Amino acid sequence: MAALYAGAQVEGVDTKLRIKKGVVSFSAPPFRGGLHQIYDWSTLDECSARELAENVSFMLRESLRRAG
Repeated sequence: MAALYAGAQVEGVDTKLRIKKGVVSFSAPPFRGGLHQIYDWSTLDECSARELAENVSFMLRESLRRAG
């Protein structure tokens, strides 16, 4: 899981999807094609940094569980 976090990229406007949303992208195995978590800007304004970190972590664990 540390490798996934180390390789994560955060974008304010995703250049590939061309949307104005916060995007956290993971590309380390098992997500070589990329795993993208997309957040509305309004959600980012409403959440604390801790709440957002907990959400990113939860969603990543769930994605790993499904990939495994």
